[in-house]
Amino acid sequence: MSGNYEFWVLSSRMAPPIAVAIPMFFFYTHVHLEDTLEGLIITEVTTVVGIVTWIMIEAFRSIPIDLTEAAEVDGCSSWRAFSRVALPLARPGLVGAATIAFLLTWNEFLLALVLTNTQAQTAPLLLYTYIGFETFNLSQLAAASCLVLVPTVLVVSIFQRQLITGLTFGAVRG
Repeated sequence: MSGNYEFWVLSSRMAPPIAVAIPMFFFYTHVHLEDTLEGLIITEVTTVVGIVTWIMIEAFRSIPIDLTEAAEVDGCSSWRAFSRVALPLARPGLVGAATIAFLLTWNEFLLALVLTNTQAQTAPLLLYTYIGFETFNLSQLAAASCLVLVPTVLVVSIFQRQLITGLTFGAVRG
């Protein structure tokens, strides 16, 4: 029974983006969210929430329940045991989930292409504007690609140690 909700949470990533893009376009046009920053934020959050939830379920599942129970026996409330014991132990998973969420939203192209026009655009859409119908400016495209790559490199390099810890956590059981 424990795996059923995980399947439904993760199933949001199973559908191909084009299957979701067209109905979202009609809905966003109807509620006037097309080509708005709010509509783009809602889209990005809803596409990433499934994988982030799945990662965090596994991060908290890897924490022994005895630790939070011991904190509650020592007088901590449930919230304090969570914030003082479970959350610091789940930090590598939290950093990993945040990094994956950033990378997925930063590099998202198809939904942003369908749902935006000129007012709200993502970085890959701005790169796409350098490609013309019959020609493209390679030097400007290369320079813009390097600028788009900088935040990704910064995020991964800042959180590299936590990412490695999160990826290897639980790999060796004693």
